[in-house]
Amino acid sequence: IVVSMFFYQASASGKIAGELMATSIVALGSLLMLFYHHSIRPIFNSFSHVLKSISFGLPVQLAGFGWWGMVNIDRFFLNHFVGISSVALYSVVYAVALLLNLFSMGFNQAWSIYYFKNYENEQFRQDNRTIVREYFGWLSFLALSVWLFSREAIEIMGGALYLGNIRLVPWIILGVFLYGLYFIPSRKLFVESRTWTLVAITSVGLGVNVLANLFLVPKYGMMGAAYATAIAYATSLLTTLVITKSWNWLKDLAIPALFFGACLVVFYGIYLLADYLGLGINLSMRALVWILFLGLALKFKVINKKVIVGIIGKLNNVQNA
Repeated sequence: IVVSMFFYQASASGKIAGELMATSIVALGSLLMLFYHHSIRPIFNSFSHVLKSISFGLPVQLAGFGWWGMVNIDRFFLNHFVGISSVALYSVVYAVALLLNLFSMGFNQAWSIYYFKNYENEQFRQDNRTIVREYFGWLSFLALSVWLFSREAIEIMGGALYLGNIRLVPWIILGVFLYGLYFIPSRKLFVESRTWTLVAITSVGLGVNVLANLFLVPKYGMMGAAYATAIAYATSLLTTLVITKSWNWLKDLAIPALFFGACLVVFYGIYLLADYLGLGINLSMRALVWILFLGLALKFKVINKKVIVGIIGKLNNVQNA
């Protein structure tokens, strides 16, 4: 709300001021909670604790900078090789794909606490397999849902002028989807205090992103940047899997992966056929496909209906309150 108010009053410069104010509110609130629940003074009485915290946390910040580069570096190449207008067009489509991050990052923040707390628990492995399988199912379902309704999302976020770039959506969504999967194996690095390894992983991903943009954007324009996004995130996920040797959880995802892969092939086939025949796929048709998709996902138990029931229950509680 703060960002929107500042942006409305002062355009882009207001957005920067609004972002600073909004993050300052969060930071101040977090600091007050820290003072309320814990005393910071004992930490500073022992300098070794400070050094340990820095050695653990600094690499995480550097890795975060690397992820920021992964998200934004393609704009530099688009501006240089295609033009500034392509940056605006590409950014709107990218913002639509990032809707998937609302789910994956929220899951990561909630699940990480459970993961760190129960890592040594014998029952943890079985429980965690169920959680990961459920997460993969919902992440896949939401990714395909965002793709199905990306036209409406682009119109809302940018306007009808941006619809010409809707073909970028599947590739960028694929990249964001793979980033969501990255959270699963990377938590192991935090438990083992190997946070510097995160810097190496993001450096590899960022390097691949730069090279891919350098070669693909001059030839394919915005589509090249979308390809580069998918390639870079795939490289980061694969690098993380190799370093952590976290392959076991992939076996549990075979059935949901086959289901969503089949749905993706069918959806894309319908899209190509309609495009070839010059037929428009309107909102009603896509909504019907989505309902059928949801029904099949629940039928084959690749997503759990208890999650939907739980969300509806919480919404009803909020409404009644």
